Amino acid sequence: SRYLIADCLAWRGEYDRALRRARESLAIAEDMEHLEWQCGARRVLGVIALDLHAMPDALAHLEAAYDIARRLSSATWIRWTAAMFAVALARDKRPDHASAVLDEVDKIVHGSGTTANGRASRTLGERHLSLALAEIALAANAPAQTLALLDDRDAARTPRAAMLRSQALAMLERWSEALEWLSAAQFEARAQQARPLLWRIAAARGAMEL
Repeated sequence: SRYLIADCLAWRGEYDRALRRARESLAIAEDMEHLEWQCGARRVLGVIALDLHAMPDALAHLEAAYDIARRLSSATWIRWTAAMFAVALARDKRPDHASAVLDEVDKIVHGSGTTANGRASRTLGERHLSLALAEIALAANAPAQTLALLDDRDAARTPRAAMLRSQALAMLERWSEALEWLSAAQFEARAQQARPLLWRIAAARGAMEL
């Protein structure tokens, strides 16, 4: 319950409370030697650190979560942890390492319904992988590839996907389209009370409108 509460609080930008709950969750999971919840707690801690630009902490937690997921041989946990670990690597200017992580995931979960672009199946884990691929392409200065990887079904209702599409369009200097997708991202983020995304959307809009 602490892990799930931390995840929800982090989505809303309540980082102080989220960190406390996630750390409590990890301590209990380690005391119980419960690998699944260690994996979940470390993933949340890594995502929070990534949001706060604490890159060394983000990479350490997310790599540890991914390592645990591989030990568990759980396709679900592998997808959930690998996606965010790859995103962290891409934001740390290591897109090649990030791509290698996702290539490894394809091999590990081959035949379980996952495809490289996440379109064959629509589980949440596969959607995370699809968004990670798009963000890696953006970090590698390949905006056209980012747009090709983003699924319209995601971009219409997923604020993170809509923001990635907006950023890719901005890199291509397609400003009016970029602002349209940024407005879509803002609408969905507000509806979902995703305050951290709203802050980043506002910053992106300010940069585009300068």
